[in-house]
Amino acid sequence: MNVTLTKKPAPLNPGQSTAAGAGKPKKPPFKVVIFFQQLWKRLLNWRGYVPPNAVTYELAVKQFLGNVMGVTARTYPNWLKVIESGLTDYNSTDNRKVDIDAYYPVDDFYYAGFVALEAAKIPGLYESADVDILFSCIADQLDKVANRNDRIVSDLFFEIIARLNLLQAEASQKLPYDKVVKVILKRLDFDKTETGRMLLADKGFRQMLAEPFALYAPQWWEKFKLNFVLYQPPVTQADDKEQEDLANLIRTTEANRKEPKRRWRKRAESMF
Repeated sequence: MNVTLTKKPAPLNPGQSTAAGAGKPKKPPFKVVIFFQQLWKRLLNWRGYVPPNAVTYELAVKQFLGNVMGVTARTYPNWLKVIESGLTDYNSTDNRKVDIDAYYPVDDFYYAGFVALEAAKIPGLYESADVDILFSCIADQLDKVANRNDRIVSDLFFEIIARLNLLQAEASQKLPYDKVVKVILKRLDFDKTETGRMLLADKGFRQMLAEPFALYAPQWWEKFKLNFVLYQPPVTQADDKEQEDLANLIRTTEANRKEPKRRWRKRAESMF
């Protein structure tokens, strides 16, 4: 009886395939590989994730200035009457006693005081980097919101902010809105007239002017932080390309600029 011994084929490695099984789908990768692939996708998505309650710095400041403008518009008429009554009660001979708002932008000063009083709370709520961006946005938008073509409102804003920061550093017993009123009155030149100096020394008069700042401060940034987060959208490549194209255009224009032709004048004869 003849017995034919046949050699068993060697087992295939995991990466090998026979000709017959060449058309079969490959085995799925290991679970660890799948896990890292999914993790990488999630990380990529997370980098571009924006929370639903995210608000850009510019939009937050725009809304802030608009809301404060509404508060000041409602309370300003009575506040102006207090100033005019004070000037009249002291029998002022100053012709500004009736129409001081015709000589000074009193409403803009009042608005700057409210904005500064609220913005002074920002450093206690946000990190320094956020504070710098917010103050920069306020400076850019403040005069436009006040419908001014100069820097009167923003200059007064930063002056009041500086005084409030100094007040906090000194741990003074004075209240912030009292300091705001004093800065505004000095900007109205109350310290340059006899009647104005008497009113500056009148504690009751200053308290009446400080009343709306104390009662109607909207506590805007505290409420905003409870409901929203600040967000700065990244600069896209398109924005970078536009800026680069603009820079190239400026360089080309400057390079092709021709020197103006000068008209030489004959030197005048000397008198001596």
